[in-house]
Amino acid sequence: MLDINNAKNFVENNLFEKIEKKDFNSQVKEIKLITKVSTSQIRKFLSAVNKINNKIRYQNNDDILSEDIVAEIAYMRVQFAYIVGRNKNNKGLEKLHKELDGAIANIKNSKSNFINFARYVEAIVAYHKFFGGD
Repeated sequence: MLDINNAKNFVENNLFEKIEKKDFNSQVKEIKLITKVSTSQIRKFLSAVNKINNKIRYQNNDDILSEDIVAEIAYMRVQFAYIVGRNKNNKGLEKLHKELDGAIANIKNSKSNFINFARYVEAIVAYHKFFGGD
C-alpha cells in the first residue's frame, strides 16, 4: 500500500539533485535542489489520474472498478511508459516510473487502491512543487 507520508522522501531523494555551492573558504554556503523532472511531466500524468478519479466518484459504491475504468488505467500506464521512453536520459523520470508502475499494476480493479494511488500521485506533485520544481 502506498503511504503518502513517504511521498516527501521519494521526491526529495529521487526527483531532485542536490548541488552544494561553496564560498571562497571552501565552506558549504548553500545547498540547492535541481529538479530532474519537470512539473509539466508530472502534471500531465496527474491529469490522467484525475480524469479517472472523477469517473470513479460517479460510479456505484462498490469497491470493484468497471471494465472501462480498468482499461483506462491500463492505458494510463502505457502513456506514462511512453513519456519515460521519450525522455530516456532523465533518471528522475525513470525513478518516478519505477515507483509508480508497480503501484498502477497493483490497482487491478479495486476502487480503494486507485483512490490511494491518486492521493500518492497528488502528494508527489505537491512535494515536487514544494521543493522548487519548475
